[in-house]
Amino acid sequence: MKNKSELQHEVGQLGITYLGTDTKEDLMDLLAVSHREHDVSGRPPLLPQYSVMLAQRAKNLSNSQFDRLLENESGLWVAEVKKDGIRAKLHLGIKGNRIDSRHRSEITYEYVEKTNGLPHLRDLRHYIPGTVLDGELQMPVKRIKDGKTDTDSILTSTLATVNSLPGRAIELQSKFGYCSFYAFDVLFYCGEDVRQLPYSKRYKLLCGIHIALVSYPFFKLPIQSETDFINFYHQIVKTGGEGIMLKRLDWPYQSRGRGRGWFKLAKGKEIDAFVTGFVPGEGEFSGLIGSLLVSVMEDGQPVEIGAVQPGSLGFRRNISLADGSLDEHMYNTVVEVSYMCKTKNNRLRHAVMERFRPDKSRDDCTEIIR
Repeated sequence: MKNKSELQHEVGQLGITYLGTDTKEDLMDLLAVSHREHDVSGRPPLLPQYSVMLAQRAKNLSNSQFDRLLENESGLWVAEVKKDGIRAKLHLGIKGNRIDSRHRSEITYEYVEKTNGLPHLRDLRHYIPGTVLDGELQMPVKRIKDGKTDTDSILTSTLATVNSLPGRAIELQSKFGYCSFYAFDVLFYCGEDVRQLPYSKRYKLLCGIHIALVSYPFFKLPIQSETDFINFYHQIVKTGGEGIMLKRLDWPYQSRGRGRGWFKLAKGKEIDAFVTGFVPGEGEFSGLIGSLLVSVMEDGQPVEIGAVQPGSLGFRRNISLADGSLDEHMYNTVVEVSYMCKTKNNRLRHAVMERFRPDKSRDDCTEIIR
C-alpha cells in the first residue's frame, strides 16, 4: 500500500480537496469515493468505509503491567476467545446484508467486499437494519482437499475459501461447511453510531442481537470469561485455540490505531535464528528493509525458515543502508523470533523479531522446523 505522500500526490492529481491534517485512512477514504464515482461496472453503492479497532500485543507490556492485566484486580477487563480467521464487518441492510474485510484494495482503496461468496450471511433475515458488526469469519474445518485446494488449519481453510472468487467460495462451502461470523463488537446499531459507548454497553447490544438471531447457526459470539484469565488462556490453548483477547469494559470503539482498550495474548512459538538476508520494503517502507530473512543450521548448512518483521520504522532506518540494503553488521546476528505456526513448506507464519540474542551464535540455532 502506498505511503502518505504518495496518496497525497494521487489525491492532488485527481483534483480532490483534502486537509493537511488528513491521515492515510482519510486519504484512502477520499480515493475510494472518487474511484467509485467513476465506476461504470454497475456494482452496488460503496459501503461506508469503517476502519476496525486493533489490539496491542499483551507481551509488549512490562512485567508488572502484564501481571496486573491478567490479575484484573480492577475488574475493568474481560477475556474473550481469540478467533483465528479473517476479520470482517457485517453490514445489516434492508434488502440484504453486505460483508467487507479490514483490508483495502490497492487499486480502488475501498475495503475489499466479500458479500457474494457468503450468500448465507448476505441473505440472513433480521429486524435491525443499519447495524454494523465487527467480527471474524471462520470455516468449520481445518482440512480442505479437493484437487485444487489443500489446507491444514482453520486459518488456511478460511483464507482459501473467503479469498476465492464467489463461485469457488460457494463451491467449497457446499462441500466442507459454511463460514460462521463470530461477532465481537458493534459499530452502529439500527443506524445509530455507538462507537463512543463503553464496551460493556456495546456488548449488551451484541448479546441482544445474538438472542434475536439465536436460531441462525452461522452467527455466533466468542466465549468470554470475567475471572481467572490465566486459567482461561491455558484452557483455550490446550484445546487447540489461538489465545485470548483482553478487552477493557469502559473503553470506546477506537477505530484507528492500536489503543489500550484491547490486548491480545496469542498462542505463540519461539525459535532462535540468525539473519541471512532481507526483503526490500514497499509503500511506506520503500527504500528501507521490509523484512529480515532468517535461517537455522541443519547438517552444518544454513536453511532459510522465513521472513521476519523487524519492528519499528526507526529500527528499520537504523539497519538500512542508503541504497535500501541491509547493514552488513546484521548478517549472522542471532534473534529470537516468535511465530504463530508454520506453512506446509516449513516456513514461519506471522513471524516477528522479539529481541537480539548476543549470548548465542549461529551454531546455536539448530532447532529444526518440522
